[in-house]
Amino acid sequence: MQTDVAESPLDHLAILASRAGSEQIAEAARSLAERVAEGRFYLACFGQFKRGKSTLLDALLEDPVLPVGILPVTAIPTVVRYGSERSARVLLRGAQWRRIEIDALPSYVSEEGNPENAKDAVAVEVFMPSDLLATGLCLVDTPGIGSVFASSTATYDFIPHIDAALVVLGADPPITGEELDLAEKISRQVEHILFVLNKADRASKEEVATASEFARTVLERRLKRPVEIFEISAKNQLDGTRDNHRWPQFTAALSQLMSVSGRRLVWLAQKRGTARLAAWLQATIAEQRNALVEPLERTEARMLRLGECIEQSGEAIRDLRLLFAAEQQRLIDRLEERRQRFIAEILSLARARLAANTKDASRRGPALRRLAMESAVSIARELLLPWLDEETGIIEKEYDRITKRFTMLANDLLRSLAQAGVPQLAHLGASIEGYRELGVSSHFQFHRFLRITQPASPLRHIADFGMAVVGVTEPILSDAERLLERIIETNTSRIASDLEERLARAREELEVAIRTVLVRASNIAERALLVARESKSQGEATVRRHLAELSMLNGEVAHILEEMSELADPSDGGLSLSAASTL
Repeated sequence: MQTDVAESPLDHLAILASRAGSEQIAEAARSLAERVAEGRFYLACFGQFKRGKSTLLDALLEDPVLPVGILPVTAIPTVVRYGSERSARVLLRGAQWRRIEIDALPSYVSEEGNPENAKDAVAVEVFMPSDLLATGLCLVDTPGIGSVFASSTATYDFIPHIDAALVVLGADPPITGEELDLAEKISRQVEHILFVLNKADRASKEEVATASEFARTVLERRLKRPVEIFEISAKNQLDGTRDNHRWPQFTAALSQLMSVSGRRLVWLAQKRGTARLAAWLQATIAEQRNALVEPLERTEARMLRLGECIEQSGEAIRDLRLLFAAEQQRLIDRLEERRQRFIAEILSLARARLAANTKDASRRGPALRRLAMESAVSIARELLLPWLDEETGIIEKEYDRITKRFTMLANDLLRSLAQAGVPQLAHLGASIEGYRELGVSSHFQFHRFLRITQPASPLRHIADFGMAVVGVTEPILSDAERLLERIIETNTSRIASDLEERLARAREELEVAIRTVLVRASNIAERALLVARESKSQGEATVRRHLAELSMLNGEVAHILEEMSELADPSDGGLSLSAASTL
């Protein structure tokens, strides 16, 4: 899949970015061009801390090259790619790539060797002479989510750079709310996701099957797509143990992904990256042109105005936050009213059903307690789930309405800043939808209090036997009734808490998106002002020459985008990537 990099659209874009004075865009384009030319696509391994991601990748490579241990890795995704010999390199901030020994990896990517990334490592790459990687596949070991260290941010930030994903789950617990959220964010970015349930050797077959089925059900409900989960043991595979559950099926699915979808994944990465970098470069060119055609004093005034607007945006964001909070409270209040009405309506019915289920005169003592507690759980579930489903539908509509409304308000803020003398935002085509999809998924799961269905202590168990002897049942039935009420109260309350948490996180994402757009606009404007000062200091001829150059650059960027839009999808029998890249 080799091609002449000098002929590629991305390399052309890098040259144009350098001519426009934006080395940041140029470097990003060159990096993407290199991996497209080599046919590299990234399969990133995601999962909660201690799910065994590094061990799984080591097992795939048939070589324990990635560090594993008790402490989590730092905020450094580690890329494993093909190389003629085993080697590694690290990129520290402000420096060049530096070769390191494989054995030195833990000193850069482990929390023990590099606490809180004190060494300021930006990237780590490992090269392996593996047949698995020879086709262009690059494996990425990401920091585990859910650890006490701040590595989850880097994990989420890496999602836009991947082409496919491998999500590692476990049997205890089978899947967490944070893992569900991560899986959904990944599914928005990539089409191909493989799921494995690792460490299947540490649980019984029944426990593994139950955990796998539970994870599959909740994933399919959340992602709205079929999900297959491969139960495996990466440690067994690495150790050479024969009985390794569904490892052959898992590797067959991975091989299928590589052979059928590899070229298309690279093609999609090229399309996405080119569009993103071209839009960034066009905004840079437009701002530089404006800075050249208007008086320098006006450019400087606009730059000051932009700085003022960024400062003032803090106040606007605070106003949005207050509006958001008020709307959130109204929604929570309405939900609480419906919740109280529902509880008042079903409690008497629930108690009556519990009494009917526990009338069996043959049950006494511990047997009666088991029957009563299991009945409480069953009745609560039967009565609650229809209401929870109905409330979920109402909440989702209200949640969408609120987030869409405030996304519109955020975009109105950006447009008003552009109209008030900050055209940099107009050049960027700044909008929250274009920058980040706003939306946080529910983590709500029905809570059954299973442990309460058994006696709380040996003394209670003995007491139950004593009550059985004398025929006393009231204390046991009272406990069951309290459990029934607790399940109803807790689950109806938790759905409200879940909604409140989602809205708070959505508001945070909205604020981050606004600030990010403003900061990028500021960087573009600052660069344009420097260019305008230098050109104007050299005279009118230099300004005209620079304007002509910018016009030509803009035309060439538009031509690159046109070329990319015409590239055929390899999966549709179109041009191969190497041929397409030379258009």
